[in-house]
Amino acid sequence: LPEVLSQVYLIGTAHVSQKSADAVRQLIRQVKPSHVYLELDAERAAQLRANAKEDPLASKLLHAIAKPGSMGATVIQMLLNKLYEAMRAAGFVQGAEFIAAIEEAERMGAKIVYFDRD
Repeated sequence: LPEVLSQVYLIGTAHVSQKSADAVRQLIRQVKPSHVYLELDAERAAQLRANAKEDPLASKLLHAIAKPGSMGATVIQMLLNKLYEAMRAAGFVQGAEFIAAIEEAERMGAKIVYFDRD
């Protein structure tokens, strides 16, 4: 079998950091990879792309601590919505580095590979 040499670039990110998103974009533009691997499942990627208002983690937390539809669940959901609204206003975009990677990979024609469990 022929020997195949590949280079792998691994970048650590903060999930609510615009700096991380910018670093991801820059690396993909510089390297021009054939594949971009994301520690993300396809369903979560679709949610991020759609800019879903409800965060799945927040939803799971909400269901774990309050009965769905109850007054407590409504209050918790309102508080979480305000928290995420404030974070977005301050420039923290949850999953911005994933969105940046997907957009850059598509722009360059790189294959996107999701390798997280759903």
